[in-house]
Amino acid sequence: MMTRKDNLDSTYAMTENQYPAKLSFEAVLYLAVGCLSLSCSKEIDTRPTFVQVPFSGTWIVSEAREDGVLQNEWLGLELTFEQLKKDSGAYYMPATPSDSVWAKSGGWQVTDSIHLVRDNYANLYIFFNREGKLLTTFTIESADTTRTCPDYPCVLDTTGTWLFTFDPLPKN
Repeated sequence: MMTRKDNLDSTYAMTENQYPAKLSFEAVLYLAVGCLSLSCSKEIDTRPTFVQVPFSGTWIVSEAREDGVLQNEWLGLELTFEQLKKDSGAYYMPATPSDSVWAKSGGWQVTDSIHLVRDNYANLYIFFNREGKLLTTFTIESADTTRTCPDYPCVLDTTGTWLFTFDPLPKN
C-alpha cells in the first residue's frame, strides 16, 4: 500500500523527470521562434562585403581620341565594369570596333587610386572629371615597328595615346 510519503515521492520524481524535458522543449521552442523571426524580418544580403569601386557599372562612350584625333566609331558604345573581388573584376564592351584598344571582354585590377591594369598588360589611368564623367587614358605601342604597312599609319593601326570619356548609363 502506498503511503502519503510514497505518493509525494513519486509525484516529485515524476515532476523532476519531466521538468528537464519541458525545459528542453521550451528552450528549443524559443530558439526556433527566435530564428524564424530573425530570418523573416530580414532579407538575406547577398551583396559583396567589399566597398564598390566608383567606376563599377555601365558607361557610354561620349568621346574617343587617338593622339588627339576624334574616333567616331567608338561613340555611343557601352562599357561595363563588373567588380568581382575587392580590387578586381571583369569588363565588357561587346560592340568594340577594335579588340586591340578595348577587347569585347577582359579583366581589370586596381593598382592604386588612379591606375588599373587591364588584361594583365595595359596600364590604364582612370579618373572622374567635375561633371561625373569617367575618363581613361592609355598608350598602345606600335606592333608594326618595321613600318611595312603600305599606308602608314595603317588603317587598323591602334598605336598612340588613347583618351576615352564615358558618361554614366542613364538610370531608368
